[in-house]
Amino acid sequence: MPETLYSNKHFGTQESIVIIAQRSLDFPEQHTFFGNLRQIDFKFNSVWVEIQSFPKEVLLDVDELIKVDFIGHPAVQQSNRIDNLHIVSYKNPYNIIYNPSAIKDCTNLNIDKIKIGFLIKFQQDNKGTITSLDFLLELKLTKAIPSIRASFKFASGKPAIQYQNQFCCLGVLNIVNDSSCKYAEMLAIENTIKYDKVFENDIVVWGSEGEILESDPYYDVNEGIRTSDQKIQSCLRKTITDSKIILRNIVAKNIVSIPVYIDLQRIGNPNEDKQDCSFTINSINLGNGKETITQIPFAVKRDKQCTQMVVSLNGQEIESGQSINIGKIKWVKYSAGQSHRWNGITKVLNLRVANIGSAK
Repeated sequence: MPETLYSNKHFGTQESIVIIAQRSLDFPEQHTFFGNLRQIDFKFNSVWVEIQSFPKEVLLDVDELIKVDFIGHPAVQQSNRIDNLHIVSYKNPYNIIYNPSAIKDCTNLNIDKIKIGFLIKFQQDNKGTITSLDFLLELKLTKAIPSIRASFKFASGKPAIQYQNQFCCLGVLNIVNDSSCKYAEMLAIENTIKYDKVFENDIVVWGSEGEILESDPYYDVNEGIRTSDQKIQSCLRKTITDSKIILRNIVAKNIVSIPVYIDLQRIGNPNEDKQDCSFTINSINLGNGKETITQIPFAVKRDKQCTQMVVSLNGQEIESGQSINIGKIKWVKYSAGQSHRWNGITKVLNLRVANIGSAK
C-alpha cells in the first residue's frame, strides 16, 4: 500500500520546490570485539526515483518532478538519481523534494486534483537486491488567472481600405486568453464597437456569429452544447448585435477571431486622395470589471473611377440621412375694386442632383 503525500500546484505562477517527506537510509550498527561502534566507509551503488503513474491529461517533466536530497552530504546534489553515494554513517537522512515547475499543463479543465504514483528505489551494489519505497502524491490544482490580449489586423495588411460602393470587411479583431498554460480560468469579455465621427452605431459593425473563428476550441462534455447529430460544439458562448459582442468561456491559448465590417457607402467616396477615420473598441473584462478603450485609426482611399451621387438644396450639399430647412416666402394678393384679399406661404427651393466623378 503506497504512502500518500500531499501538496499543491498553482498554474501560472513561479513556485519553489517543496519538501514533501523526510526519510533516512539506515544500516544495522556493527560493533568491534570490544563493543565499540565500527566505522563504516563504502560506496552505495544507486538511489533513484521512478514515476509510476499520472493522468494522461497532465503534461510534466518526469525527470524533474521528484528528487532526493541527502542531508549531511554537501558534495551530493539533489537529483532523481544518485550513484556511488559515499556512506560513512549508519544513518543517512534525506528529503523527498517535489518540484511544482515540472508540471507544465493540464488539458482537462474539470479536474481539480491529480494523483501521481512514484517509487524511490535503492540498490547497495550493482548486483544486489533492489528495494523500494512506494508513494502516492496527491496534488490540489489551482487554475492560472486569465488576462486579455487583443489585437486588430487590417484585411489589407495596412491601416487603410480602398473605397467601394458596398459593405466591406475592414479587418479582424483577435482576442486571446493570455496564459502560459491551458489550465486557466475561462475568460468572459464584452466588446463594443463604434465609428468615431457620427452618432450612428452601424457604420462599423461586428461580423455574424457564424463568422467567429477559434484557433484551438475546447470541447467539454459538461459545457459543450450538443447539436442535432449529437456532436459536441465548442464551449465558447457568443451573444452578438451589430455594435456589441459578449464572449464567455474563452479558454487559454484559444485565439477568437471576430471580423469587423464597415459601410463605406455611408462614409462616401472621399473628395481628396484619402479620408482619415477611426473607430473605438471598448472592452470590459467581465471577471474583474476592468475596462480598456482602444482607438484604431485608418484611412479610406478615394476611388477615382467611382461616381457618386450628390444632392444639394438651395446650394447646400445634403449628406445621407441629413435634414435641411427649406426657404419660405409669405405673400398677400389684393384685387382692384374688391374688399377681400388672398395670402399664403410659398416654399422656395433649388434642388440639384448630380453624378460626380473624377473620370468620365
